[in-house]
Amino acid sequence: MQTPLERAVARMRTWQHLPGWHPAEHARTLFEIYLPEIVEAQLGTPLSDVVIPQLPVRNGLVWRASQGNAARRVDLVLFTADRQRVIAVDLGDGEPENARQQRMLSRLPAVGFRKVLEGVLELARTAPDRRRYAHLLQALADEGCLELPADFHDQLWPRTRRTYRRALDRVQITVAPGERLLSVLRVRPSCEGACLDYSAMRDHLERRADDPVGQGFAELLGAWIQRPGSVSAAAR
Repeated sequence: MQTPLERAVARMRTWQHLPGWHPAEHARTLFEIYLPEIVEAQLGTPLSDVVIPQLPVRNGLVWRASQGNAARRVDLVLFTADRQRVIAVDLGDGEPENARQQRMLSRLPAVGFRKVLEGVLELARTAPDRRRYAHLLQALADEGCLELPADFHDQLWPRTRRTYRRALDRVQITVAPGERLLSVLRVRPSCEGACLDYSAMRDHLERRADDPVGQGFAELLGAWIQRPGSVSAAAR
């Protein structure tokens, strides 16, 4: 009888060939759990414990003609423990990529991390989900990127106060222009150059003999290297 983990692995190996199912989207949590330690091993540089998924990047930072506070999101943001580098991780699974998203990522290093932080604060001022943005700002403060007023959280809990925006205006960005070198790391089933492929991830996880979830993810990564639909449905 299969364990729940074995059942999940078997299903996701099958699902990868179904239309509309994408590992980088629907199995995102596995990537988010294991990528920090894999990237740390690849870089040979300790990473911070702070990991931020779905960091919003204000469109106006990248496209000058963009109006309002629309944003695109970075799949995962990692920070080196020495607070010298920020790594924007882009997850892909071999499916056709969003050209606009890739242009945004290509332009990010030139924008710089301080500008990204300025955009986050601007988005927080108009976001309907203020409390979720407060959690994001706290995570950035934990990483030493922001300094929040002592009464910041009192503006939102137990209820939102009218002085919330004034408290936002007192948030300080502690990253100077040019600090925290921002780079992009693309994760793909197979790739060359400044990227991380599924094979390298699988090889790292296969060495974790005491981690059944990691072993299951390694098995999936090996299967996901294949292009979806590349095997006969009769062979499933």
